[in-house]
Amino acid sequence: MATQELTAEVLEQRLLAPFTPEELEIRVGPSVRSKKVPLFYIDPRSAEHRLRKVFGIGGYSIRVTNLIANEDRKDKTQWVDGAAKVVGEERGLLVSCSVSIAVDAPPVRCVVENVGEKGLDEPGYNKTTSAYAQGFKRAIAALGIGAYLYGLKMPPQDYSKERGFGFTIPPDDLIIAALKEVGFRFICEQTGEQVPWRVAALAVNRTGRVLGETALKAMRAAKAQ
Repeated sequence: MATQELTAEVLEQRLLAPFTPEELEIRVGPSVRSKKVPLFYIDPRSAEHRLRKVFGIGGYSIRVTNLIANEDRKDKTQWVDGAAKVVGEERGLLVSCSVSIAVDAPPVRCVVENVGEKGLDEPGYNKTTSAYAQGFKRAIAALGIGAYLYGLKMPPQDYSKERGFGFTIPPDDLIIAALKEVGFRFICEQTGEQVPWRVAALAVNRTGRVLGETALKAMRAAKAQ
């Protein structure tokens, strides 16, 4: 079984690959009439796990800078007939930080950076941790990690605090469409066979490679010997 040459394109496919259903988390988005828009995301630990699997320990570094508190102003809006209407202004304090990720894993060398913020007057603790997590997830999206999640355009759904949305992952067709949009090819890098998104997600989670069922079973058998 031939292994595909390690190129920037191969690494890109590993970064663009989907996450397993267990790694996906869901939160409540904007309200549209009596329904809510579901938004999907990954925990920073899942994203860093992908970094380690793809680039290896020492293949990347993370730096946090510019941790500051500042005043923030934004429009206060209400949803009216499916559209946001400005009804005033809100003010508050934010803690902000810049997160940069440097990759040094030939053939890929690059630095991506983004910012995160958290309202100091919001309830709860760990404001700096929340600001870091937001900046980190925004930065890794520039590498393609979890980029497809931004393209999951689910319509507003019924939601209750007791039941939630009643589901934990989007429909397969929406996931596949979002992955295609960002350039994921669903191809095993060893055999060239087509790979279902769940198999690709499991393979990258365990091995850091985009593998189909045949290649994944062969790798398991080799390790068991």
